[in-house]
Amino acid sequence: MHREFLESRQQTFQCCLYIWRTTVERNLQKIMETEKLLYEGLNKNGYDINSKQIEKLIYYMKRVLIENKKFNLTAINDEREFVTKHLIDSILMYDDTKEALIVADVGTGGGFPGIPLKIIHPKWKMTFIDATEKKLRFIENTCSELEIKDVDFIHSRAEDVGKDKKHREKYDLVFSRAVASMNILCEYCLPLVKIGGKFIAAKGPRYKEEIEEATNAIEVLGGKLESIIQKDIPFDDIARYLVVCEKIKSTPSKYPRRQGVPTKKPL
Repeated sequence: MHREFLESRQQTFQCCLYIWRTTVERNLQKIMETEKLLYEGLNKNGYDINSKQIEKLIYYMKRVLIENKKFNLTAINDEREFVTKHLIDSILMYDDTKEALIVADVGTGGGFPGIPLKIIHPKWKMTFIDATEKKLRFIENTCSELEIKDVDFIHSRAEDVGKDKKHREKYDLVFSRAVASMNILCEYCLPLVKIGGKFIAAKGPRYKEEIEEATNAIEVLGGKLESIIQKDIPFDDIARYLVVCEKIKSTPSKYPRRQGVPTKKPL
């Protein structure tokens, strides 16, 4: 009886061990496939990325997907889609230099594009701006866990940050992947850009219409349309258009207007 009991326990243990090993092997294989996808996608676009950066990007992705239900960070829950539409898409927003620049991510949400860009460009000083406090706290905790240095977090509306002397016309680069139209984004972002700096917005297939609608806003706010760059996202059929505006003169003091006005009455 005792022997039969021991044999039964041994069989149970072996079964559990097999399940554990199989699960670990599958998870490791999935991680390797995800890492390969990320590396190849960036390598095709000329990025020389190291294993530590890959590790941080994968950790960030895992953390977003785990915490997504609590913080509502993204509509994407598939890892492959996350790699292409969040990680690679964010990183492709800038590839000119690795100098120590002062950078802002306006309407960062779950940390896109700011965290992926900061991982690739560690010398940058990055400020994350968002009106939703819980999302900003998530980003702050994630940066701490990843030991990402030279970062700041502002819980505020972009209109208010643009009026703050500590931030107005202080940034070399300002990024936004927010869903607002281009004329609205210009009023949120161009006041933050220093003269000679750039505002870069990621846009979809309506980019031509949005640029046409934003022509007045760009000029009034002190900007100039510098270029439109098409970025083809690897392993996906989507095309991303980067609208690059250079800041050529100071933004008039009356801009940005008070909260809500840029949305209700775009320039």
